[in-house]
Amino acid sequence: MQDLDIDKLWHEYEKERTIEVRNQIVLYYLPLVKYVIKRILINYESSDYDDILNQGILGLIDAVEKYDSSKGVKFETYAVYRIRGEVIDYLRKMDWMPRSLRKKYKALQEVVDRCWDKSDSEIAREVGISLDEYYKLLNYANISNILSLEEIFENGTLNIPPSTGTPDKIVEDREMRESLEKFIEGLPEKQKLVLSLYYVEELTYKEIAMILGVTESRISQIHSQAIKKLKEFLKRENFLSQVI
Repeated sequence: MQDLDIDKLWHEYEKERTIEVRNQIVLYYLPLVKYVIKRILINYESSDYDDILNQGILGLIDAVEKYDSSKGVKFETYAVYRIRGEVIDYLRKMDWMPRSLRKKYKALQEVVDRCWDKSDSEIAREVGISLDEYYKLLNYANISNILSLEEIFENGTLNIPPSTGTPDKIVEDREMRESLEKFIEGLPEKQKLVLSLYYVEELTYKEIAMILGVTESRISQIHSQAIKKLKEFLKRENFLSQVI
């Protein structure tokens, strides 16, 4: 991040709350927005990137304006939550994937399952789409997974934060986290590893693909399989009424 005295800026903003100081704080934390988007999009050099970036910045501005240091939560943690929520809400509302391309997602999954060691270019060629369309489909898969989880967890993350509610709520959250940990431990090794690298180590798909020596589309497919099993588990265990 930029070489600014951020503590001094926060002190000034808490006293004066001027737009000028707020904007300096936003500029300092701008890398957080790009980090969140890289975690959501598999390929972030698309025509949608600028619009999504703008939404993320709105989330950051909102985080700066509403942050209360007395709550004992680091600003970075709070800001990532607000930025991510803003981006997810935006993606949920907009029709960002053409239906004609969406229909080819199943074909992409079949090719990836059959030819998981092929390069992205080879897979795109076999499916009959351009490399740009291929990355849009990967983004569609990843965002669909995120939106699917959003239906279950309003905070949209497997890393459920410690509850600050009633003692009963704290116990419920702890029990759910323990059950989730046990469930994830029982997954096939690759699915467990992908979930761990993505949600715990917070790596991007590209970084995970490099570690495992496969394509990003293969990582996307493994992730999708794990999320499908997770949803089935949560429904079976009747956790849907307990999540925030």
